[in-house]
Amino acid sequence: MPEVEISIDEVEEGVFGKSDYRLDLKFYSTELRRDYARLLRSKYPLVLVKDVVDPVEEGVHIENDKEYLYLQIGDVDGEVGEVANWSTVLGRNLPSRAQIKLSKGDVVVSSVRPRLKEIAIVPDNLDGQIGTNGFIALRCTKINPRYLLYILRSEPVTSELDRRSSALNYPAINDHDLLYLQIPCPLPEIQSKLADDFTNSLGHIREIRKKERKLTEEKNSVVSDCLRKENKPSVSPQVEYTIDEVETHEHRADVKFYRYSRKHPYEYLDLEVIGDLGKFRADTVDITKYPDEEFVQLTASRYSGIIFRERKLGKDIKTKKQLTVKTNDVLISRIDLYNGCLGIVPEEFNDAIVTNDFMVLIPNRERIDPFYLVEVLKDEYMADYFYAFSVGCTGRKRITLDTFKTLKIPLLKKTAQEDIAVLMKSKQQEIKECKLKIADTYKKAEDQFMRSLGILN
Repeated sequence: MPEVEISIDEVEEGVFGKSDYRLDLKFYSTELRRDYARLLRSKYPLVLVKDVVDPVEEGVHIENDKEYLYLQIGDVDGEVGEVANWSTVLGRNLPSRAQIKLSKGDVVVSSVRPRLKEIAIVPDNLDGQIGTNGFIALRCTKINPRYLLYILRSEPVTSELDRRSSALNYPAINDHDLLYLQIPCPLPEIQSKLADDFTNSLGHIREIRKKERKLTEEKNSVVSDCLRKENKPSVSPQVEYTIDEVETHEHRADVKFYRYSRKHPYEYLDLEVIGDLGKFRADTVDITKYPDEEFVQLTASRYSGIIFRERKLGKDIKTKKQLTVKTNDVLISRIDLYNGCLGIVPEEFNDAIVTNDFMVLIPNRERIDPFYLVEVLKDEYMADYFYAFSVGCTGRKRITLDTFKTLKIPLLKKTAQEDIAVLMKSKQQEIKECKLKIADTYKKAEDQFMRSLGILN
């Protein structure tokens, strides 16, 4: 845990002009504050974010029969700060969190888990489209959007936003935390030059990115190509239910449930219920019994699989009941599973912990290969299944363990699974090497950017 020094005057003064107080120790972390203090020693004058942007207010009129391009937090690639994806959704099917009207050039900042740096500029094709209110959207009025993007993604700002975040399961910042952030603000022409230099330094990333995407496409098609090699006709998941069937499912009033196909597209293959292919971890750890023990917390990313979330002492973890995971467990997010938020726990995260927003499967290796299982669960049909059967009354809908256990997946012969796994591992290793090169290139560009601001490590 970072060293903490708290003066009583500091506590009594309140937070960034607000009258409420912060009692969480991380907020007073000397280590995190020291990192941010480097930014404040820039050779350029400081401004509050609120003085150079207009926050985009929530609230947008949605037409039921109109198609929208919808941007979610998971659509932002946090590695390089770009919009990597979006969804096309009918107005009537947009979630309740679809509350922000986007404009090209807006800087969208994920309010959840600042450490993931899910910050990007809205591209031209999303102008006038819809974003989740999980973003804090900033319309730049007196600052270059690309300059603001690079500043907000810098390590000192990330540390400061992490320090200001608060919540139980999802560390989050609010608009006030972001708008009252101090950042260096050079003259407009200098901002443009710094932004151009940073962008040009990332030029090499574009080529690595193309290679990574090609490898990812190849990896993602391995399983589906194998499952469809008999050239059987696929079954469209878009089907209509009769009134009798609707009445039969009267406990499900959500429209999306009735978009799910009852007929399995892989019915010509051997199918097996997931609940029969392994066992799920159910024993939780009571964190209160280990107040001074350090725990590693994990999460699942759409683009990066299983990733490090935080490292905390037991006494600083708010959710007291956690699951312990082991190497090669399959970690499956209950939330947004249709986005492919799952993966295999790597060796370095053995004995890490996760909240009950995850399911942890110990696969029966005599019957199913973990790599094969993960890729099957990312199949388009499976994504439609998870989307249809997720439930909840808020924007964060979850798949239940009982529902997940009843899902049928195609089960190839073990030798075929292993051949797929070998190919998958080879592709993943190449993708990992691409990611390391991207991270190294970005770090060098950011270091040069910070030096240009007069900020040294």
